[in-house]
Amino acid sequence: EARRVVAFGLRLRQPTSFFNSTDGIAVLGEAMPEASGIYELEIRASKLFSQDGFCRADVGVIVDVNDGRRLGSGIWWEAGDGDVYVAQDAGGKDGVGGWICAEAAVENGVLPKWDDNSIVGMVMDTHRCRLGFTHDSTLLPFEISVPRSALPLHFAVGWSADTAGVIRIDSWRRLLEANTGAIATFLTELRSFACQADADSAKRCGQATTRYCMRAQSVDERA
Repeated sequence: EARRVVAFGLRLRQPTSFFNSTDGIAVLGEAMPEASGIYELEIRASKLFSQDGFCRADVGVIVDVNDGRRLGSGIWWEAGDGDVYVAQDAGGKDGVGGWICAEAAVENGVLPKWDDNSIVGMVMDTHRCRLGFTHDSTLLPFEISVPRSALPLHFAVGWSADTAGVIRIDSWRRLLEANTGAIATFLTELRSFACQADADSAKRCGQATTRYCMRAQSVDERA
């Protein structure tokens, strides 16, 4: 059970002005090599706290597991405003690492904000090299392409030095390719987002709360 829970920065809640907290990340689960299946992670956040009221906790995928910097590698969904950060080794923004919407906090990111008791997660299709996002077990319409050179990936969570909280892994699973059955239906529905996601990507910042109800029905592996 202890391996399913990540606690960070909780001493920030103590009534003292002295603390020695740093940014950090925690890698979750096994590697996701190219063409090895579709992987889904769901986490549940609790006891979130930040010194300035803006929660800088993230869930994402990481390319370089040896890079311990927050936002140093991979793709990250930030709790505070729903914006997504793409590091240079995951394709970047305009050739360098950056936020999809803006460097400063935004009112509406490309994805919903998340907070205490939210269930958020990601779906990584290693065949198409596309990353999807879930909120309260619902697959969201926003997808992002991942360079094949970035694989294998790992799921991860990250946080800034001024943020505290507890994150629990609700599920980690791998869905295999299939020609029929529930997994095939899930893959067909997931891939149907590709054309719409590419065509509408410029408009997503104002439509982050739109949801599509499509859930995987078969489980191959569970943490």
